[in-house]
Amino acid sequence: MNSGTAQREKMHRLATRQAAQLDCLLCGRPAPSMPCHFPGGHRGMGAGKAGWERNEWWPGCHVCHEAVDARNGTSVEAEGRTRYLRALLSERTLRVWRP
Repeated sequence: MNSGTAQREKMHRLATRQAAQLDCLLCGRPAPSMPCHFPGGHRGMGAGKAGWERNEWWPGCHVCHEAVDARNGTSVEAEGRTRYLRALLSERTLRVWRP
């Protein structure tokens, strides 16, 4: 394992510990949450080259994570919920996590 992979794994473990103490950023479901990457870029299997710095993930429950990543169906309602949650996520993360 190269040092870049080892560093990503170390950061992922840290993000997992931090997320476990936080409520879901979108629905407020009580802790534990999981660290979820922002939607958009393809990360491949196992989050490929995704980083785990504080501004690269958000604390989320499984239900919200699935909806934000559009793994909640293809109906008009599901797509609308995904768009709504992504907008809400952008607003909340800008206010809470990013400078």
